[in-house]
Amino acid sequence: MTSRFVALGVVIIALVAVCTALTSPAAPAVQNAEPLAIGQQGLIAIDLAAVAVDLRTMEELAKEDAPRGEVVVGGRAFLLSYGTKVEVIERTSSALRIRVREGQREGQDGWVPNQWVKR
Repeated sequence: MTSRFVALGVVIIALVAVCTALTSPAAPAVQNAEPLAIGQQGLIAIDLAAVAVDLRTMEELAKEDAPRGEVVVGGRAFLLSYGTKVEVIERTSSALRIRVREGQREGQDGWVPNQWVKR
């Protein structure tokens, strides 16, 4: 029974850490001369990028007061670390749809602001 409480405590601490990181203000933009084109590969340029599963969620996350922790815990976004390799598979004037090319999330798609991916 004690081990269950310890495990539960570890999970709660981990969730609080993720939520705290995600509720901090949006990361500063990284300036590219021009956003990557479809088919190009790049790197995530901010720490703990919240990658939205759809464009509407990405637009919600871009707001200054966005509930980032709730969105990730709710499964509408996932996190990528700085330097994760991605490929651009679609783009709009302000966002890139990326496919993760390495790590635990390899093969997953999601949306991020243009500035969050660098060459």
